[in-house]
Amino acid sequence: MSAASLHRSRLPLAEIFAVPMAVDPATDKLWLRLERLPYRDQAALVQSDKSFHTARFCMRLAQLSLVASTVNAAITVELASLAVRISDRLSGLDPRSLYDLRALCLALLGHGRGILGEAKSAGDAFDEADAALAAGSGDPAVEAEVVTLEAFLHGSQRRFGEAASLLDRFLDLSPAPKGAAASSSGRGGTVQVMVFKGWCLYHMGEPAACLSLLEEAEGQVGDGERGRSASLAIRTGRVWCALALGDLPMAERRLAAARDLANRHHDRAELLRLRHVEARLRLAQGGREDAETALRRAASGLAKLKLGSHAALALLDLVTISDGEIEDLLPLGWGEILATFEGGEAHLEYLVFLLVLLR
Repeated sequence: MSAASLHRSRLPLAEIFAVPMAVDPATDKLWLRLERLPYRDQAALVQSDKSFHTARFCMRLAQLSLVASTVNAAITVELASLAVRISDRLSGLDPRSLYDLRALCLALLGHGRGILGEAKSAGDAFDEADAALAAGSGDPAVEAEVVTLEAFLHGSQRRFGEAASLLDRFLDLSPAPKGAAASSSGRGGTVQVMVFKGWCLYHMGEPAACLSLLEEAEGQVGDGERGRSASLAIRTGRVWCALALGDLPMAERRLAAARDLANRHHDRAELLRLRHVEARLRLAQGGREDAETALRRAASGLAKLKLGSHAALALLDLVTISDGEIEDLLPLGWGEILATFEGGEAHLEYLVFLLVLLR
């Protein structure tokens, strides 16, 4: 195959990360054949029926897996597994491009398994993704997607140093990733990665480095929904950093600025997360009762929004600072908080601690 033919046969992998999903009657028709089947039957049909063995349908399954990752991790894993099965059966295209596609499918599989708390199988999927990546085209956009998804896994496992190293790998990619990695690449994606790395640095005990990175990221925030979300995360992160550095006046100013932005955008979830950091600030200022009030409101409101991990962390702080009976401290039933988790190990230490207290 000539170089020109190879270039023409490369896959438009950017479509996997396009928002909203593009209309594709051919792949939509294939998906309708699978959608209502149980996973075992889906897998059998995908393996036996060659009409499913197309790169475009593989990409559509990868895209559906990515969308599902914010809603249902189990479905994410099933869809990514189907995509991986198809990627093994593709031919007639640039082999390096097929390896790129396989790497992305495996990374999505690892991402879903990580959300479910299946650390070992998630790591295995990312090992396979790295191997496929090494055999691929070298497209920095593809590498950007794989390393950011793997960094998310390490972060959820509190392996912050490894996550930060992977994020550095993203930031060092040259030229700046574009094309295939619309979910993390380019100006907006770089800001998100910087915020994520700042979060890792904070939990590694480096609030000054985190604060510096967040300030750098703030200067690169773009417009639109992604820019709004990044701005809120940056402002909230700067409050936590100021607290960790012991600069209470700065924390008070940063809290006011973050709350102002969250109010302007009517972001109830972020306002409740700010209640949590406000409680830490009030406690540092000697206002224990104010801190308890803020934590009760944060834990209750976050649980009602199905933000279980944030609710559990607020409740943990409430348990830690209060002298009351544990039953009196619960702003709502523990079962309501626990029911908001879809699985995973990211907050296992907090859950175990709370369950011991509640026995």
